Amino acid sequence: MLRCLFFCLSAFTGITMMAQPADSLSVFTESDFLNWVLSNHPIVRQANLLDREAEATLQMARGAFDPKLYANWEQKSFGGTSYFTLGQSGLKIPSWYGVEFKAAYLTASGDQLNPEDKLPLTGQAVAGINITLGQGLFIDERRATLQQARIFSQQNEAQQRLIINDLLIDAAKAYWEWTSTYNQLLTVRQALDLAIVRQQGVVESFLQGDKPAIDTLEAFLLVQSRMADLNEAIMHYQNTSILLSNFLWLNDNTPLEVTEQIRPPLLVNPSEPIPPLTVLLAAGQTHPLLQFYQLDLNA
Repeated sequence: MLRCLFFCLSAFTGITMMAQPADSLSVFTESDFLNWVLSNHPIVRQANLLDREAEATLQMARGAFDPKLYANWEQKSFGGTSYFTLGQSGLKIPSWYGVEFKAAYLTASGDQLNPEDKLPLTGQAVAGINITLGQGLFIDERRATLQQARIFSQQNEAQQRLIINDLLIDAAKAYWEWTSTYNQLLTVRQALDLAIVRQQGVVESFLQGDKPAIDTLEAFLLVQSRMADLNEAIMHYQNTSILLSNFLWLNDNTPLEVTEQIRPPLLVNPSEPIPPLTVLLAAGQTHPLLQFYQLDLNA
């Protein structure tokens, strides 16, 4: 019986070496963890690229309203005879309201000019305004593209929040599973400590003749059961630590691992009040996914 007790204590010592005392470790809080995820996770950096994409799309749509310099040159000659030479260069300035301003200079020369193309020898300056009175008066492709680009910018912002929200939900779930398994590990370790103390007392009572030998066997089996529970708790804690490590990165895309130098907080009183229904409904109305679909309808 004493040899069995020595074996149990030796195995327990080997198990407790796998976890340091909680007081000697640094607490890795949820806020520190989520701030680290927001600062370094590759998905967050990828979501931030949506801002640059929306900015580039909006800039391209605005480019349709930039002033445009143009020049056209047409010439025909055959058998040494110059039939005509037509030239046109100028500036077009589009506006938001569908009005386009134009200033140009025309030249024309040749032996076979069309009568409508004949101009003075020095050329002719032209200025005018182009206004659409039918289709395109209130909206045209250029203005619609710019409006869609602005909506696309807002839509990308909603999509960015949606991607980050999904990431934070998964990260918070992994964090609290890690916290839960750690606290379960501490509880199981405490139960094993108590079982060993009880076994020592039962063995001492047996040696003094106060208890029968069968009680020492029952106490020994209880310690063995608690050791199996501790092994299982250690395995669960290691698995959740690996899952938590999936969210830890450096800013150069280098993955990190959860070490034994940090621990989650102790769950003294983890219960929190449920938010009122009005708060939940308000959160549903401002959900990024609903905003994304509303902006899609606007576009």
